[in-house]
Amino acid sequence: MENCEEWLTERLGQMKLVNIETIRVEAKEQGYSKSQLKEAKLKIGAATVNDSALHDGEPQNWFWCVPKED
Repeated sequence: MENCEEWLTERLGQMKLVNIETIRVEAKEQGYSKSQLKEAKLKIGAATVNDSALHDGEPQNWFWCVPKED
């Protein structure tokens, strides 16, 4: 079984942005806790972004993404 950091890196690498709620559900299905997910997010340097630009400054959804390496 891969660790949460490996799983999250692979999962976020599949798309540019992934809805946070989707990630949380999938991580739970994989057997990872919220604390494991949070730690993995920090270790891989995932960023949190929202869609406020699409909704007059009010975010409707939050996403995680992995910044591109230079």
